[in-house]
Amino acid sequence: MSVETLTEDWTCAFSGQFADDFRQLVRTLPLDKLERIPPPKNAGLPFGHELRIARRLLTGGSSMLDQSGLSRIYLACTAERVRRLYQGLALGESLPLAGWRDMLGHEATASWIERGLLEPDPGDGFRCRFRLIVLGPLRFVVDHFGFSGGNRVHIGGDSLNMTEFLQRRVTDTGGAMLDVGTGSGLQLLSLSQRRDLGLGVDINPRAVRVASLNVKLNKAANCRIEERDAFDPAWTPERFRLVTWNLPFMFFPDDEVAANVDGHGGHLGIALTLRFVERLVDLLAPEGVAWLLTSAPVMLDGTNRLEVELAERTRRCGLEISTFVLQKYWDRRHAQFHRSHQIRSFESVMVRIQPGPGGFQRHPPNAVGRSVDWLRTILNER
Repeated sequence: MSVETLTEDWTCAFSGQFADDFRQLVRTLPLDKLERIPPPKNAGLPFGHELRIARRLLTGGSSMLDQSGLSRIYLACTAERVRRLYQGLALGESLPLAGWRDMLGHEATASWIERGLLEPDPGDGFRCRFRLIVLGPLRFVVDHFGFSGGNRVHIGGDSLNMTEFLQRRVTDTGGAMLDVGTGSGLQLLSLSQRRDLGLGVDINPRAVRVASLNVKLNKAANCRIEERDAFDPAWTPERFRLVTWNLPFMFFPDDEVAANVDGHGGHLGIALTLRFVERLVDLLAPEGVAWLLTSAPVMLDGTNRLEVELAERTRRCGLEISTFVLQKYWDRRHAQFHRSHQIRSFESVMVRIQPGPGGFQRHPPNAVGRSVDWLRTILNER
């Protein structure tokens, strides 16, 4: 394959000796301190995640996915080499050629440019075409903020929240794990370390390439990635002890669906979730559990449509289902469209699903979460 072909999409650049050299270099870069620096907040209120960032700073978590109005202050308090690494590899800012050579070495810099991982800036610098995310011992390579092509592969704040939520609750070991819509491979790599097998599937071929790169980058020998539609009735794998999916759950007007296919959850944002709940009957082992991150539309009359639909499926599909409410949210850009469908707001929820005689339970936010939701409701619905 020619270099010209490889540079069309950076995810195709990793083959042969270059792939081995790239992974080795990334493993040796001093990236640990990058996770202490949150990216700048570019939209909405200037502050919003500061308490979460402070908690992660105190507990050793990563703040690389929580936008902060104080990002530049965090950056200014770091050593110069860490600052350059963050600007070049985490934010995708342009750096002079000498800066890249200082970080990567002359030979590696030349190889990255040849393979299209570094592209010339309109000025005299070079920009990295991917973003490096550090989450504890794990390293992830994903699309950059400014990626404008289709099938974008990224890690959002909701993905990190899901990981932290599950790490506190998934304590069993052994058996096989399935991560659907694996994307970067975050949930797979975070939760499969004590499993016999971790399988990540995605219908996006770019995601398959990115997740495969991240599996090898993190030396996860028990994990594999497949390009696959999890709804394919011809796919009948051995049943899984753990199933996860950070689902598409947004609800877009028809004329925006094609441009947002990776985030569109179908009618009311829940059609895909409900379809997968029924598919779980064929995927979960008798002692298995599935965890899904999705959203629940709250209607103008106060009805939670996701909960109504899930309760019906507990009886019909023989499942025990619980929802854990994380927070309320609003999509202001589509507020009028949602109102036309009788939607007042949404709840971000984790859904736990297990085989059983049938039953549904709702777990509301704690007192702090309810207080925050009350304040956000006032601000968003006034």
